[in-house]
Amino acid sequence: MNNGDVMDVLMDTADGAFAVDSEGRVLMWNRSAEQITGFKAGDVVGKSCCDVTRGRDPAGNMVCFKGCHVRTMAQQGEQPAHYDLVLTHANGKKLWLDVSTVLVRDKSETFHAHVHIFRDVTSRRELETYLRRALGERFETLRDPIEAMEKLTNRERAVLKLLASGLPTHTIAHRLSISRATVRNHTQNILNKLGVHSKLAAVALAYQHGLVQ
Repeated sequence: MNNGDVMDVLMDTADGAFAVDSEGRVLMWNRSAEQITGFKAGDVVGKSCCDVTRGRDPAGNMVCFKGCHVRTMAQQGEQPAHYDLVLTHANGKKLWLDVSTVLVRDKSETFHAHVHIFRDVTSRRELETYLRRALGERFETLRDPIEAMEKLTNRERAVLKLLASGLPTHTIAHRLSISRATVRNHTQNILNKLGVHSKLAAVALAYQHGLVQ
């Protein structure tokens, strides 16, 4: 498969993907990248990657700039590590992206471009933020959380794990081949058995006691 074939495949992948040349210019921006970030390919192709993404790390430090560590490592033939990136959607909302980088070389193994492949993990990150707070709280209404967890049926556990993934009711229903009403019934049973009053509290308790990872 040549470089052109690689780019064609990436244009159709469900993950966001964009290619950057050795000078840091955006070569390709696929449809999923448009959907995730809100930026259209016609508005970003040809521009400097760092001017488009203006990405930061989870601590808020700028990581997208001319001569960034990803570009430097790529030019030295080293594989950049997997990382999280925070950027701003076209509508101004903050996005968390899970990013991997693939180096593209020509037949002589000379560095030609690098491709960033990413997924939107904003919902997961927001859930983790909530959990860090919630896990520090006491669930006073629950006398024996371990015993309560053991009372959950296999289907209720499956629903709880999908809730922990941040999936909405209709997606959970599709995954488990059940109706939305059944998902809501299972959810209410979970809340009753765990002695909590919200889905997020149930997920927090599940994380605390190892039901979900």
